[in-house]
Amino acid sequence: MNDKNCKEPAVVIIQPERIEHEQLVADHLLMGRAVLVDFQRTDIETANRIISFLEGALYGVTGEMVRIRENLLLLAPKGMVWHEEQMQ
Repeated sequence: MNDKNCKEPAVVIIQPERIEHEQLVADHLLMGRAVLVDFQRTDIETANRIISFLEGALYGVTGEMVRIRENLLLLAPKGMVWHEEQMQ
């Protein structure tokens, strides 16, 4: 979407497949965006390396990492407000 009236996204969804995608996630965090990282198509070794890198990036922005479900993480920079609600 390229609408001038649209705001920048507050949450970005990324499905990394290669180690090089870690920088893209970190860049969004540095811009103050939360990132949902879906590792469903990422092999275990690559996912672990990306998570390790992102833990350092989160430290740099005083952010936090929350496991939403298996293979899905929410990375939120400092000041990002989020709410978790469990439905039954």
